Amino acid sequence: MAGIWTRGVLPRVQWGPVITGVLCAIAAQIVLGLFGIAFGFAAAPGKGMAVLAGVWGILTPIVASFIGAFVAVRIAGDTRESGAFLDGALVWCIGLIAGALFLASAIGPGAMGVGSASAGAGMPGGLQGTDVARGFAASTGVAAVAALLGLGGALFGAAVARGMVTGEGLRGPSRRQLERRAEQAGIAYTERGETRRPADVGERRPPEEHPPGMPH
Repeated sequence: MAGIWTRGVLPRVQWGPVITGVLCAIAAQIVLGLFGIAFGFAAAPGKGMAVLAGVWGILTPIVASFIGAFVAVRIAGDTRESGAFLDGALVWCIGLIAGALFLASAIGPGAMGVGSASAGAGMPGGLQGTDVARGFAASTGVAAVAALLGLGGALFGAAVARGMVTGEGLRGPSRRQLERRAEQAGIAYTERGETRRPADVGERRPPEEHPPGMPH
């Protein structure tokens, strides 16, 4: 029934806004990746450029997930925190799966080559193969950290979008908004931000019955 709130139940997922947010996140990831290539992070030698490449690789999924979750929550118009965070998390999940499938198909042969090089570490020239394997493992670790930080970006984008939908911002509802909610719910707003039911709205006790002959 409409108007009934059930504890522990998540809101229904609006897949249209979620898919739209995923597409926006993928597009942002591609654009940021192209900028990274244009800046020469992948080809330029040197330790300094390697650090910048790592930073850029971590920031890219954060920004992309933020954009995707922000778009999804704004389109869905989520006002509840659970609904907004659920949409943001789904945008991150679907985008991560899509990215993993793409990378698996793109670097699958390269990963097999790294495994062959690592297996030949005991042969002449095997030290170079070990270095390649270590570099691949380090890159995989950075990618895992970037993926988890991307979830944080998605949740932050969902929170920002929800704050814009409700007009509360990230600091929560203002005093005027709390007073308006309390008035709509038929409760009184106190100075400490707590709510209590006024005496005239609360349960009224029936009048006490007096024995016959007793003054009222």
